[in-house]
Amino acid sequence: MANALDAMPGGGSLAVMARSRAEEGDRSAIDVTIQDSGEGIAASTLPRVGEPFFTTKADGTGLGLAIAKRFVEQNKGRFVISSVEDKGTVVTISLPAIRLGAESAR
Repeated sequence: MANALDAMPGGGSLAVMARSRAEEGDRSAIDVTIQDSGEGIAASTLPRVGEPFFTTKADGTGLGLAIAKRFVEQNKGRFVISSVEDKGTVVTISLPAIRLGAESAR
């Protein structure tokens, strides 16, 4: 969300949505989507976003999205970024859902 706000220095809209969805068999997932109406990411830059130490910010480290992406993937999730210049960016994080039953809650 911090990146989304940085991409809208003159203001804009930021939406955060969450939903659960069924997957194969008895599995389900939680999707969290963050969408902004900011500057967007250039098509030539988009494939590198999420790489460690890659940044377009003068004062950035290039670690924020890289760490987030790695955490999601280590937990069997998906981290997807889509963007259109001058239109905005959408980040979707999908993680497997775990249902806690009476036995596992002990």
